[in-house]
Amino acid sequence: PLVHGIFVSSMFSSIFANLSPGCVYMNQSLNFANPVYAGDTVLARVEVQRIRKWRKGGLVLECDTIASIRENLQKPGKPAVTGVANVWLPSAFRR
Repeated sequence: PLVHGIFVSSMFSSIFANLSPGCVYMNQSLNFANPVYAGDTVLARVEVQRIRKWRKGGLVLECDTIASIRENLQKPGKPAVTGVANVWLPSAFRR
């Protein structure tokens, strides 16, 4: 059976929550590039592209997000879900 893309994309919020507890998702764009099927091995990662101070305090991270289907753990797989996320780290910087 096919795995709904939004379930695959939920891996990104899990990564953010584990790396920076208390962070707040501001927005996320998603592109569903290839289908994921039950039993597929999927690797998700986030890559920080930009960091900026936010006027309300804290930092905003702009991150590329990609979840790829791995057929072989030794080489990159084909992208399943890609996008860009903005995440607020409220306690990272105080005025």
